[in-house]
Amino acid sequence: MGIFKDCPDGEWFSGEIVGAYRDGLIDEYLIEDGYIYPQSPVTREEIASIAVRALRRVNYLPPGADLEFSDYEDIAPWARGYVEICVKLGLLLGTGDNTFSPKAKATRAQAAVLVKRMMDINKSLERKKLPDTEYIEHEVADIPFENLRPAHIGSEYKLVFYDDFEGDTLDASKWNYGYPWGNGKTHNHRAYCVPENVIVKDGLLTIVGENKKHPESRGATAKFDGKTLSVDFTSGAINTNGKYHFNYGYIEARLKVAGGKGMWPAFWMLGNGWPPEIDIMEYLGSKPTQYVTNVHFKKADGSGNGSHYNTPDAGVDLSEDFHVYAIKWTPNYMKWYLDGKQVGTTFTNKQMIATQKNMYIILNLAIGGWDGDPDETTKWPAYYQCDWVRVWQRDTY
Repeated sequence: MGIFKDCPDGEWFSGEIVGAYRDGLIDEYLIEDGYIYPQSPVTREEIASIAVRALRRVNYLPPGADLEFSDYEDIAPWARGYVEICVKLGLLLGTGDNTFSPKAKATRAQAAVLVKRMMDINKSLERKKLPDTEYIEHEVADIPFENLRPAHIGSEYKLVFYDDFEGDTLDASKWNYGYPWGNGKTHNHRAYCVPENVIVKDGLLTIVGENKKHPESRGATAKFDGKTLSVDFTSGAINTNGKYHFNYGYIEARLKVAGGKGMWPAFWMLGNGWPPEIDIMEYLGSKPTQYVTNVHFKKADGSGNGSHYNTPDAGVDLSEDFHVYAIKWTPNYMKWYLDGKQVGTTFTNKQMIATQKNMYIILNLAIGGWDGDPDETTKWPAYYQCDWVRVWQRDTY
């Protein structure tokens, strides 16, 4: 018996169907109680889902946006995002009378046109270029069909680093597991960070926080605010130290933070030693609508360390959905952004900005420490997810 009850091993189509499912091309909505009905005709909304999953970018455009078909409500809710992207890209169009006919059988002609247009996209991205879009020229699975360049940075900014977390393993050419100091497992919180709690699947990076002591922690401790903490939880972290360092740019990531008391997910940068440190986002689970931005530096007069601290309030629970967190870092200022809108105050101390050099990126899910310990309201396991990370830079500053 194969994965599907009606797709037994040995059938001419079994290998391809199972392979397509494992590659994420087949939506769970197309499967009913273990049956996939391989000999049934495919509908227009179903073929839209397969096409978009092949392009691996279903999360980039909002479901149903810009669709004005009179039979829009007939499109299954799970399929609307797929249909919207297909129409946007010209892979599938309406049926000529302001309808989409989502339940109609896809014809051979429609399938041929869809496949040909997908091939055209791979051969020449410019044919399907949307306004103000910066494209990454890679294989089909790596093409983002959205307005990549944020509206508030100019065309002089080029995409110089990105990871969309495709495949099923962390890209070792870009990232290291853990922290780039000590044993790489601990920092200023109560979680022991291990590679197995960093998962890459379905186009997402997921860092899993667990309410259990890792067997390798062996009585490990950490310190926060002068207090010694026992390391009784398990989590994960990644960083680009030694693989990607940079000065200046627009740095952004699409993230869904882990919520709940004791959770402390972060998206930040470090240089050589400490400070410097730039915090693009630090989230405390006990304050669900807020997050923290900061820059740490050594004071010019030698009197110690300083910081520029903001606590933007989004007005919504940030742990309930994905949001884009970003910073624009130039020699003259630092500005922080949430979903494309500037938040907090601008940091304009040029002398201190100049001390932030050769920075690398860290994504981690801390547990305990700044937000205190988890309590009975904290839900386990906790998930900190990243859809993508991007760095844009100009040629000169």
